[in-house]
Amino acid sequence: MMLIDKYSNRRTPLLFGLCTLSITTLLLWFGRTISLLVVARFLQGITGGIVWSVGVALIVDTTSGDKGGSAAALGTVATAMSVGA
Repeated sequence: MMLIDKYSNRRTPLLFGLCTLSITTLLLWFGRTISLLVVARFLQGITGGIVWSVGVALIVDTTSGDKGGSAAALGTVATAMSVGA
């Protein structure tokens, strides 16, 4: 999260994370060996963390400046994740 705060805009890390997440998903889909599947899953976990961190940072940046707006938006995201699981 601290590395993401060093970028002036969030677009570059988000696009990087989404592109690599797509590539690792394709590797998992077409992978034929166990070692390739393990590497793809490892990279998918790292890039998923990047996308999640940038997404939370974007939510905090785009919601209102008071703590109530950010808390409500993050609460909605947490609720949606629980329902989705």
